[in-house]
Amino acid sequence: MKPIPESGRPLLALRQTITSAMVGRTVVLGIGNPLCGDDDLGCETARQLQAHGVLHALVCEEMPENFTAEVKACNPDSILLVDAVDFFAGPGDVIYLRREELHSERFNTHKPALGLLMRYLESETGAEVALIGIQPKNRALHAPLSPEVHESVTLLAAFLSDLAQPAGRIEDLYTVRDRTPQQNAPGSHSEKGIA
Repeated sequence: MKPIPESGRPLLALRQTITSAMVGRTVVLGIGNPLCGDDDLGCETARQLQAHGVLHALVCEEMPENFTAEVKACNPDSILLVDAVDFFAGPGDVIYLRREELHSERFNTHKPALGLLMRYLESETGAEVALIGIQPKNRALHAPLSPEVHESVTLLAAFLSDLAQPAGRIEDLYTVRDRTPQQNAPGSHSEKGIA
């Protein structure tokens, strides 16, 4: 568990760790309250990933447990949760955590159920599950993302989108399963590797 150093190269220190975690098909869950300043950072990361064409990024807001069916439908090899984590660092600093590291007193996710969600996703999908946390600065109601956090979110989204392996659109997973074999002919969504 090493925090990414602030300013200049915020993702370089954990680049190898994150790269090795994103094996195969990866689903990203953006978690947080979009009305509370930097708490929106996970959702904003997922929105930016979607804008980069990474369509297996979910904006979960404060209810990531409501998205488990969509996650399982993607048949992921790895799952990354992105959320605000107070690990007593500088605003915008980034940390990579596995589920077993969530019980440390060195940081606070302010969402104790994340460990349970991570365990559930691991057991249901067999995927590697990890949390990428960004140190928030301001969680005031209706505040925008702070500049430090916004910079980290933008860099993280660009970095993750470069690593992402196409998994197809989550909406298409349900559409493909409802089609007959004749509808899955060449040129259909099934050619994208969607089961």
